[in-house]
Amino acid sequence: MDDLVEFLRQRQVPEDMIDIMEREKIDRSAILLMTDQQLKPYLPSYGDRLAVVSFCRRCEGGSGRKARLFDRLRSKLQRRTERGDEEETSSGQNSASKNALKTMRKVEIGWMNFDKKMDCFKQVRTKRGGGTRKVTVSKDAEREDLIKEAIKLYFPSILGPITCFDVDLKDYQQIAVNEGVTVGQLYSDTKLS
Repeated sequence: MDDLVEFLRQRQVPEDMIDIMEREKIDRSAILLMTDQQLKPYLPSYGDRLAVVSFCRRCEGGSGRKARLFDRLRSKLQRRTERGDEEETSSGQNSASKNALKTMRKVEIGWMNFDKKMDCFKQVRTKRGGGTRKVTVSKDAEREDLIKEAIKLYFPSILGPITCFDVDLKDYQQIAVNEGVTVGQLYSDTKLS
């Protein structure tokens, strides 16, 4: 600690700060383990903190075993952070590319019936034979394919045979889906199922 105290005095660090560091047993090895924020209350000047850490590294570098341990620890931590960054970027890219390669998509289908009294569409609830259903279909499935799938799901119905209804396919905003539009295109456009 004596050589550290001498170095701090050369840097003109106030004596009361040096006394606090001695009382709290903050020596060269402790300084090497501290972060800049932890060292800041003892050495408010950024230049002093940099110089002290550099001084401690030089002094500890000669001790051999301890310096090698610190170097190994630093390199392991560095490798872990680098590996974590690589895993985050590669997992993000992998999941995006895996989704793009999928040939099937899950879609949610519901039945909306026109209410003449209210002059609007209302969802047919599950207890009346409606509800929403999740179905896996080809990414290349088009409007007619989805209509056929919906008819298989909801008919026969207590509300009547399919011949009593005019059938159309609309998206989540109740906008009619055009001919030739595929499920894959709807997915990429809306980002919804």
